[in-house]
This record gives sequence, C-alpha cells and structure tokens, in this order.
Amino acid sequence: MVWRTVHGEQKGRVVVDLRQLNKIAIPDNYPLPLQAEVIESIRGKGYIMVIDATLFFFQFLVYPDYCDRFMVVSPRGMERLNVALIGFCNSLVYV
Repeated sequence: MVWRTVHGEQKGRVVVDLRQLNKIAIPDNYPLPLQAEVIESIRGKGYIMVIDATLFFFQFLVYPDYCDRFMVVSPRGMERLNVALIGFCNSLVYV
C-alpha cells in the first residue's frame, strides 16, 4: 500500500510489482493505434461519444484462464485480480 493525503484525509492505493511477470509474459502481437490516428479518425465527425474514463481502465477483464497469474499478497491474504493492471506489459497502459 502507498499512502497519500488527499484533502486532509489519508488514502491508500494498492501497488503491485509486475516486473517478474513481465519477464515471462508473451507480449501481444498486435499494435494499438497511435493517439494521432485515433484523433484523425474522428476529425470532421458530427458527434462523438464521451465515456467517463476515470475507472474505465479497471474494467478490462483478464481472460479467466490467466487470472491465477494475477494473484497478490495483501493484508487480507491472497487476492486474485480479475481486471487488467497498470504496468503489465499486455495492459493498455504499460508504464
């Protein structure tokens, strides 16, 4: 857990070290479109749909057969994650 103060209140954020998993994971073999390509594809359109992206990333489900690879140890015990993690090499956001 990483703790930070937000508006005078302590909030925790779970941090998972995925370096070992990224070493053995097989990277996806298809590229994501560049931001410029996405912007160009909507140029001149009359309407675009706006999605609330504040929690959007955490809605990408992990394939059920691979959920066991996303188990972490927390103060509550072993937890299995069913959604994509930031920092995993095959996630949309890889830092």
